[in-house]
Amino acid sequence: MENVELKSQLEVYNSDTLKLIESLEKKDYDNLESLLNKRQQTIDNISKLDYTKQEFSEVAEELKILEHQKRLSDLMIRKRDDVKEELNKISSAKNASNMYNKKIYSNSRIFNKTI
Repeated sequence: MENVELKSQLEVYNSDTLKLIESLEKKDYDNLESLLNKRQQTIDNISKLDYTKQEFSEVAEELKILEHQKRLSDLMIRKRDDVKEELNKISSAKNASNMYNKKIYSNSRIFNKTI
């Protein structure tokens, strides 16, 4: 016997996962939070359902949920690392600029005395 409600909810979950992957690939970061919230809501709905482990496994395998989840996780890690690298570059450039400016101002002599 197939659990129709479980399958329906897992299809929604899978669809949300694919939308997250697509948003990350397109660098549409503004849309991520709403998609993650929607997906969490689907997880909450699934947890309220009555199903067996076997039913869940069968439907998850049929929809390739684990493959999509792995792809999403890998993509999120890769994007996180890219953002970290970009922030480090910005920080290094800022430090270099500050050091350059300090050197200029420390060597200059400015007099505030009126003659």
